[in-house]
Amino acid sequence: MSKGLFVVLIFLFNSSIAENVIVNVFNDKKLQIIEVQPLNLNYRICIDNDTIEPQSSGTIYQLVADDDSIIFSSNQNVVRRAKRIVFFNGYGCTYRIKSVEPIIESDLYEGRMEFFNFYCNIKILNSLELEDYIAGVVEAEAGPRLPLEYYKVQSIICRTYILGHLKRHELENYNVCDKEHCQVYKGKSMSNPDIQKGALLTKNVVLMDNDLNLITCAFHSNCGGETCNAEDVWNRPSFGLKSKKDSFCLKQRNAKWEKIISKEEWKKYILKKNSNLDSLDLPSNFSFIQIERKTLYQVDKIKIPLKEIRLDWGFKSTFFSIVDNDDKLLFSGKGFGHGIGLCQEGAINMAKQEFLMNEILHYYYKDVTILDLDKVKFFKEE
Repeated sequence: MSKGLFVVLIFLFNSSIAENVIVNVFNDKKLQIIEVQPLNLNYRICIDNDTIEPQSSGTIYQLVADDDSIIFSSNQNVVRRAKRIVFFNGYGCTYRIKSVEPIIESDLYEGRMEFFNFYCNIKILNSLELEDYIAGVVEAEAGPRLPLEYYKVQSIICRTYILGHLKRHELENYNVCDKEHCQVYKGKSMSNPDIQKGALLTKNVVLMDNDLNLITCAFHSNCGGETCNAEDVWNRPSFGLKSKKDSFCLKQRNAKWEKIISKEEWKKYILKKNSNLDSLDLPSNFSFIQIERKTLYQVDKIKIPLKEIRLDWGFKSTFFSIVDNDDKLLFSGKGFGHGIGLCQEGAINMAKQEFLMNEILHYYYKDVTILDLDKVKFFKEE
């Protein structure tokens, strides 16, 4: 083993792998009244500095935001006013969390649940074991009825992401939120035991570049037959995220889409995006063909980045062609998402065709290293 690699591996080992993740759940909601129902008695409650034992099985606790505090009650009996309420010693305990005001469908959570008043709203932090968090993310990001091999793939992607972003919300005293810009998390994985199994079978496995840095594990729903270079979307390259042809997603649900826009609407949009043009400069025909992915919509003097068009019009992807049909334009599109990295529907199809986890990951992420961080101890002790 080279000295450089040995040093990197020792660094990874000494930088202990995260065991717990703190997630800000219901992140964008202004919670006023919530109900917490523990589903067994394996928990205690800390109200500010006082610890109380659980009440009878099935007890529902109500938390109400009031000025700078929370009014805490159980089964309609007011207990006290508090700044911070923590349900702890709860590994193995599942909680049903329901927002009463505003009304939000309840979700199940596990681990440690912390509630506090933040600008007259209730904030919730869920601290749980890393692999339990990953299983919850995989279910939210992928769905409940997929092959085990795909759940292993998605688990590695989600683990690589979270280990690279543990300090994203450090100044706010948590690691990640539960929304898409971190990773979608809707609580405990309950629908399919293979999801938890996929996380545990790949425990500590991540994707790394040639210098053993965690890569950016981008993924999307469907690439439409060709993934994107990272630099074509993000304006900067990213290791492993190179364009490639993909035939596995072509017959899947999100492979194609269509939209019709009037030619007058499109002309107004073109003039708005190209301030140096006037109506006399516009071509008579706006047809545009993408057989392979392009970065610009370019017709005569018109040049607009395709990613801007997608954002402005809410298109499913940038991979579209335009057919000019008199007073209307037909947008015939391929794929769903930004197109970078792993194509989920393609990877799912590969798993159904019995491709292995490593084959799927190497298919979508160029030149990556699949590394089990738990094995680093072997190199340190050698």
